[in-house]
Amino acid sequence: MFKAIGYILAIIGLAALALSINGVRKVISLEMPAQLNNTVLTIAGIALLIIGIFIAIKSSPSSGGKHSEVPIYQGSQIVGYRRV
Repeated sequence: MFKAIGYILAIIGLAALALSINGVRKVISLEMPAQLNNTVLTIAGIALLIIGIFIAIKSSPSSGGKHSEVPIYQGSQIVGYRRV
């Protein structure tokens, strides 16, 4: 669930970065409010992109977290288990 939220935030951040370029806004004919200038869009886009990537990476299960145990034999009896 959190991984999907991270991807969505990263995509929104990329879209904000793309909208900070005047050429992209002219191609899609989008008028932005005066408060959303190029600097604000760039900063917001970078922040959302970093937060989204961080959430997507941190929510993925780590492969090193799973430990398997193998038996330790003494003769034919199991005397303990060792983590691998």
